[in-house]
Amino acid sequence: QLFSGNQKFSTSSGFGTIGVNATQVIFSGLQDPNAIKAIEQKNLAFEYLADAEKETIAKEVAQTFDQLMLLDKVQDLITNSTKRLNKEHLKVQKAIQNGLAIPYDREKIKLAMLELDAKQVEIDGTKKLLYAKLAVLTHLAEDILEPIHYELSPIDLLANDYTLENKKELKALEHSVQAYEFLYKKEKGAHLPQVFAFAGTNYTSLFASRFKMKDVGHLGDVTMKMDQFNLFPNILVGVGAKWELFDGGQHKNKLAQAKSDILINENKLKDSEEKLNLLLKKNKIDYETAFEKLKVNEQQNTIATNNLEIASRRFQEGLIDVTERLSAENDYYKANLGYYSQILDQRSKTYEILHTSGELLNKILN
Repeated sequence: QLFSGNQKFSTSSGFGTIGVNATQVIFSGLQDPNAIKAIEQKNLAFEYLADAEKETIAKEVAQTFDQLMLLDKVQDLITNSTKRLNKEHLKVQKAIQNGLAIPYDREKIKLAMLELDAKQVEIDGTKKLLYAKLAVLTHLAEDILEPIHYELSPIDLLANDYTLENKKELKALEHSVQAYEFLYKKEKGAHLPQVFAFAGTNYTSLFASRFKMKDVGHLGDVTMKMDQFNLFPNILVGVGAKWELFDGGQHKNKLAQAKSDILINENKLKDSEEKLNLLLKKNKIDYETAFEKLKVNEQQNTIATNNLEIASRRFQEGLIDVTERLSAENDYYKANLGYYSQILDQRSKTYEILHTSGELLNKILN
């Protein structure tokens, strides 16, 4: 017997293998399609939120421009009042020289003119601040913004009925709810078996092999060598299935979480609809109130204008003193300022209705 008895041997060899394997899911319990739909709905929600942010910025830009147009009207009031008071000042100055008036009358007029100068300084400072704000909101240089001017007039919405149909925030919440519903379906599919196809090929090489035994009977030491032994190609193709029957309750917890997310977002949507409907009703009432107040301010402005004309004539004829004349000028200024301020308020209430209903950008662009 060649290998009888105790034998000692040693062996060594080099082994190398390289290969490529691929798997492709054939059925995942509809997890992938539902996950893709969830992402699509989430992206739509983000797009609507971005549009909502645009509307907020648009409202702020419009209101800021309206404030600048109001300041233009105040500027006109100051300029016209200053011209009239300059004329009155010259008349009083001549009257003092002729002994028909006293310096007290002149000083009263000068004081009124100084008050107008103070208002002018305040207007200039406010304009700088508003243009700086617009530059931040629009990313436009102030020299581009300053030439923009328009008539500050009321906006009539009484013929229209606005709803929440196009409110961007509500649409974002609706798509968010749909996204969570698809996630819920995805988690339900995770409990189904996953079927996949697989394929692979590899190259295997056994090289520099050596086998040595000592004292093999009368043969003495025996040494065997192999230069190289290759196996190629080794190909494996098939279909497999994976089904997790026990996952420690993870699937159940994920389903519960997904269901909870759906309920949370549905409640957010319902709550937002109720609050926005209430806000829209409030805005409509505020708009109608502002419109009615504007009619009152318009009448006050007309009366103050007529009183100023009468007071100017009576002062020239010496029928009233300088205090009554300045009082009429002050009433005219306040009435006009109140009228234009009410137009500003009415326009602001208009923007609120359009913003709450999600129609502001459509109204501006169309």
